[in-house]
Amino acid sequence: MELKDAALKILEGSAAHPDLMRRARYAYEEFEAGRSVHHVTLTTLLKDATVSGVLAGLRDRDARSCDAAVTALAVEIDRQAPVGSGR
Repeated sequence: MELKDAALKILEGSAAHPDLMRRARYAYEEFEAGRSVHHVTLTTLLKDATVSGVLAGLRDRDARSCDAAVTALAVEIDRQAPVGSGR
């Protein structure tokens, strides 16, 4: 799944959560324009979608699509996030 589609998936389920909706819209618009979104923003997007229950609702409706969206965003977070030494 493309990153813009992953952000759109969360945006579609976030109407009852204005802060999450703004963050998802921002990510969608940036990805749509061909720009990247910082990993901290994406991490917060996934965290808020989880805490608010939006991901659970999306997963209930379409588990495969929800999983693909989460995976796409997680891979992008992992790609961008600095690697620590672990010490």
